[in-house]
Amino acid sequence: MLPNFTFELGDQTIRVSFYPILITFGLCHLIIATDSLGRKEGFTKESIRKCIYALCLAILGGGLITSVVTPLFYSGRRDWGSISAMPGIISGLAVFALILRQYKLEVWKHLNLIAPFVCFAHGWGRLGCFLGGCCHGQPTSSFLGVHFHPNSSAYKQFDGTPLHATQMYEAGFLFALGWLLIKKCPTPMRFVCYVIAYGIGRFLMEFIRGDDRGAILGITVLSPSQILSLCYVGFGVGLMYRYKSRFPESH
Repeated sequence: MLPNFTFELGDQTIRVSFYPILITFGLCHLIIATDSLGRKEGFTKESIRKCIYALCLAILGGGLITSVVTPLFYSGRRDWGSISAMPGIISGLAVFALILRQYKLEVWKHLNLIAPFVCFAHGWGRLGCFLGGCCHGQPTSSFLGVHFHPNSSAYKQFDGTPLHATQMYEAGFLFALGWLLIKKCPTPMRFVCYVIAYGIGRFLMEFIRGDDRGAILGITVLSPSQILSLCYVGFGVGLMYRYKSRFPESH
C-alpha cells in the first residue's frame, strides 16, 4: 500500500495523497461515461447536458450532506470532514433526482443511465481506500491477508497484523456489477438491479470489516452500513413493484 507519493518542486517537497486522486478519477469516469453511453442510447444532447449538470450538483450536495451526517454515527469520535460512502451516495442520488425534476426530465430513465457508472466511481474510491489503509477488514491468517502501510489506520489499529482487504473485495464487486449492468442487464432494470445487488453485497461485506463501524441510534447488532444496505434492498424491491410495467417480460 502506498498512501501518497512525494516529488520535489524547487526547494519544496510536495506530498500528494492517492485517495483524492482516485476519487477524482472515479467522478470523472462517472461524468464522461454517462455522456458517452447517453449518446449511444439516443439521449438528446440537451438531456445529457442537463443530466451532467445534475450529476455535478449531486456530487457536491452528496459530499456536503455526508460530511454532516457521518460524524453522527460515531458520537463525536471523528473529526469534522470524515465521510461515509453510503449516506453520500443516497443523498447524492436524491439531489440528482430532485434536479432532474426541476429540469422536467424523466428521473427513472436517467437513473438507469447512470447506475453502472455510480458502481465504477464507487469502485475507484474503494481503491483509494485500499491505498490509504482505511475501510479495512478484520485480521486473517489466510492467504488473503494484506499488510497495510505503517502510517495507515489499519496498521495502527491491529499492530501490522494481516487484514482482509475489504476495499479490494468491494472494488472488484462494484466493477463487476457495473459491467453486468451495461452488458447483461435490461436497460429499464439497471437501477433496481444496482440498488438490490449492492445492498446485498455491502450487507455481507460488513461482517468482515475491521474498522470502527459506528452506530445508528445506539444499534450495535448491525452496523450503520448494514442498516442502510437493508434500506437499499427494501427500496429496490419497492421500485420493482412501482415500475414493474416497464420491465421486460420473461419468456
